This record gives sequence, C-alpha cells and structure tokens, in this order.
Amino acid sequence: MERKCVSCKERLAGKAGHTGFDYKDPKRILIHKFKFRIFKHGSFCSFCEEKKHIKKFNEHSRKLIISDIDSWIVDWQFYCQSRKDRGGRAGALDDILVSLDIMSVKAANNWNIVGDGNIGWNPYWHSSYLYFTLLRYAKDFALANYGLSGNDDWEIHKIDEVMSKQDIVRSFKED
Repeated sequence: MERKCVSCKERLAGKAGHTGFDYKDPKRILIHKFKFRIFKHGSFCSFCEEKKHIKKFNEHSRKLIISDIDSWIVDWQFYCQSRKDRGGRAGALDDILVSLDIMSVKAANNWNIVGDGNIGWNPYWHSSYLYFTLLRYAKDFALANYGLSGNDDWEIHKIDEVMSKQDIVRSFKED
C-alpha cells in the first residue's frame, strides 16, 4: 500500500528520486523560466516537494540569481557573505544552485578551484564537495571569494574524467 504525503495528506507520496519542473517567478521579469532538478523525498508527493522548493527559492534567491539569455548570473559576493554569516540561508542557497545546475556534486566535466598544496577550495553542500558546471561560475566565485590579492595562489581545473573503484579494478583485469 502506498503512503500518503506527510505534508498534504491527500496525494500519494510515491518513490524517492530525482525530478524536474519549470517555474516562472511572478515577481521577476525573466527571459525564461527557472528549470529545477531536485531530489524528491519518499515521504512527500511531487506537488508538495515542488511547493517546498519554490518557497525556499523565493525566500532566499532574489539577491542570488539573475536571469541571463543562456545561463544565470550569480551574485557570488552575496553567496560568499551568506556562507560566512553561517545562518540557515547558506544551505538553502546551495540547494538552489544545485537544483539550477549551477553547481553539481559530480566531478566529471565540471570545474574545481584548487589552492596551494592541491587543496580544493570549492564549497561543500551538506557533506558533498561541489563543482562548478561552467568555467564562468568558477572564475566569478574565485574572484568574489578569494580575489586577486593575498598570499594564496589558486587555479581552476576542469575535471575531464572520473574513474570509480570498479572501473579501476576492471581495467587491471583487462590488462
């Protein structure tokens, strides 16, 4: 028997998994809609999960995201300051950036800021390291957060390929 949604208690919750939806913010003049990709928890229906994400987006994103013709303009200074303030907003901002595919937990084909000693300087989302999906995002974030002055050197790397443990073991067996 399927469980009811814990929020609305009317619709069926369904299975957990990734889902996507479009959203047109009525308070913004946009060239296009926001296209979200979110994780739907198994205890919520799709409608309530979308509603919950839109509420979070409306509360936290107005200063963060500006629509552009083919991508997003992110106010990285606002983002970096919000992370330093350590309020509840930082996690919500990370959720928004991941759901809009500005940042990703997947390393392959994405961008990483690396500091002295090959230490990654990208932000974390919960316990996952985040990667920038476009070079422009990585550059803008690095300039906003680390700047051009100071003693620390940093570089931006594109991660071309990621091999899993199983891929590595399989490659030894093939050799």
